[in-house]
Amino acid sequence: MSARLGIPTYPYSLYRGDTWRRVINVQQGPTGGPYTDYSFAGATALCHIRMQGGEKLIATLTTADSTIILATGKIYLALSAAAGAALPVGNFRYDIQVTLASGDVVTFVRGLFVIVGDT
Repeated sequence: MSARLGIPTYPYSLYRGDTWRRVINVQQGPTGGPYTDYSFAGATALCHIRMQGGEKLIATLTTADSTIILATGKIYLALSAAAGAALPVGNFRYDIQVTLASGDVVTFVRGLFVIVGDT
């Protein structure tokens, strides 16, 4: 998935108790290209997973705890199996906000986050 214009919406799912890893490719450039990988130099990131239609927080991923890693053109997300096992089953909403070195805050992606019960 590449984020070029606006805030893209992308669904994620996790089988409760599984290790979960995803990579988001982020590029920048004028409409029609050429596109270059986005520089996250000096940036930090935060992802909140919340109940739909509410403020109840289910999980937080951050660059501070290394559940988010920023690299040139990439946002890496990860939850351990133990962290995934602690999450409730259901449909939730998430967003990923990046605080750039300039202090600007940008939401790069948002969407549905489904946690499926293990059978």
